[in-house]
Amino acid sequence: MSFSTENFTERTSEALSKAHQLAVENKHIQVSAIHLAVVLFSENDELGAQLVSKLGVDKQTVDRALRKLLVKQSTQDPPPPQLQFSNQLYDVLQKAQKLQKDQGDSHLAVDHLLLALVQANKEIASTLEAVGISKKQVEATLKQIRGGRRVDSKTAEDTYEALAKYG
Repeated sequence: MSFSTENFTERTSEALSKAHQLAVENKHIQVSAIHLAVVLFSENDELGAQLVSKLGVDKQTVDRALRKLLVKQSTQDPPPPQLQFSNQLYDVLQKAQKLQKDQGDSHLAVDHLLLALVQANKEIASTLEAVGISKKQVEATLKQIRGGRRVDSKTAEDTYEALAKYG
């Protein structure tokens, strides 16, 4: 299965790259959905971290819970020269593409990834639920942050950030 990064926003490409780097740093044998979740929910400049703040949940609690899943990933020292995406991560990407199409967007954005993580990955969804973040809260908060705008360019998410800061 292949995904064309041509229709990814810059932030989506960057998040997947950071997930890959996280897997390499931890000597994991593949890049999985948990790597993406840690990047999106733990890094301050990411939409997931903004969502956590908006919901009033402690970011460190979320980060610790997700990192507990991260340490369960298989390791190899030295790590393989080429890390592949896990089937789990492909499922998340497929779900994100479906959300993109359903919402009439031309580009796959980070909010599609966040929704796909909680809809397509039960382990991540239940971990977030345990720290006080439900699927419904994720869906409602992302809808509010997005405000009905379409993702029609590689930089469309920059408007989310401006609205989160000033809106």
